[in-house]
Amino acid sequence: MTKSSYKILFEKNADPILIFDTASHQIIDCNLAMSEKYGYSRNELCKMKFEDLHSLEDKDHVTQILGKEKDLLPILTHITKKGELLTIELNSRPITLNGRQANICTIRDMAPRLGTKKELEKQNLLQKAMRKISESSRESDLNVLFKIIHQQVKKLMPAENFYIAILENYEKSTYYFPYYKDLLNQDDIKQNMTIALPGTFTDWVSKKGSLLLDKHAVEQ
Repeated sequence: MTKSSYKILFEKNADPILIFDTASHQIIDCNLAMSEKYGYSRNELCKMKFEDLHSLEDKDHVTQILGKEKDLLPILTHITKKGELLTIELNSRPITLNGRQANICTIRDMAPRLGTKKELEKQNLLQKAMRKISESSRESDLNVLFKIIHQQVKKLMPAENFYIAILENYEKSTYYFPYYKDLLNQDDIKQNMTIALPGTFTDWVSKKGSLLLDKHAVEQ
């Protein structure tokens, strides 16, 4: 295929495509679909860095992603020139362009797959929660990490009651609770306690590796 043929495929592709410098993240080029989808002219985009398409709270996370050498396929939130939020899937691959190390990115709008605005918002909340937990995994104080995990889960669902259980003895079904929060606490379990819990929901999930979805098992 000739160079002109590749240029036509780049320009006419229905998905937004952009190319940015690997070192500086400066946008080098983009196709027409990118300009139309985001509302920026090509000249405007080429004065921006890839991170500029994201909100301030996402920029550090995006910079970390771009620092990885492997191919990328994360789900991110982009912002158009008008301030519209786009949930997108990013497929980024390294290329050499005129002797310059760069990345070519194909951007796919996730809205058709994720459906309604409410579902998109849920997906965005989930992505942000998982990102926060991932970033906090470097926290040396486990008590702080557990609190962060609890806080993020509460953003996704009602979870005032939340615990982390570690199976210490399989045969005796003894569990250690490094984190335990229960508003009622009818079982009188305390944080940092080790207790035997044979036949409980906790024991089932831990040993079976699955949720209680089998009706017969639940009845038993």
